[in-house]
Amino acid sequence: MGVSQIRIAGILEDLAQAKQLAKDDPFAFETFAVEFCYPGFIGNKVQRKDGGIDGKGKLLYPVKENGEEKDIVICQVKVGKPSLESAERFDRTIEKTPGVIAGVFITLEKDDWTPAMRKVAKDAGKFKHPHSARKFPRLQHWYFKRSDLPEIVGTDEKKVDPRQADFAYWKPTEDENGK
Repeated sequence: MGVSQIRIAGILEDLAQAKQLAKDDPFAFETFAVEFCYPGFIGNKVQRKDGGIDGKGKLLYPVKENGEEKDIVICQVKVGKPSLESAERFDRTIEKTPGVIAGVFITLEKDDWTPAMRKVAKDAGKFKHPHSARKFPRLQHWYFKRSDLPEIVGTDEKKVDPRQADFAYWKPTEDENGK
């Protein structure tokens, strides 16, 4: 079932409902996870062969590094247990994709991120945002908990007011299931 065949049915209330959505419709879950984790992130509306990028957001203010402006934060969602190789591959995607300053690897559980994966994230380093005294990790692991990043305002295709997050659980109606 594609995103166009689902309707908003309410708000996910707990991790059990998130897991059920992941089981029922993994692509709808990816979109939900990306958009749930931080206001302004936009999930992919169609599945693509894009190196594991399931969504993205754009920083309100770009970061200048080595003469290049970077303002994109990409997201990858894993429903099952991620592998060390998937974390390393995502790290390379962050590093090699033009305009990308950071990446968020989203899983359902905190324990899905192993010590070896934490080392990959640590080795990815941090970036300094021009409107913050803090440095932010380039590769972050989120497990159904919002983290903090500089303000995200959507993407080039869609602008979002970060104060107006709407996180919905989608499921098919009986008519859409053919009943």
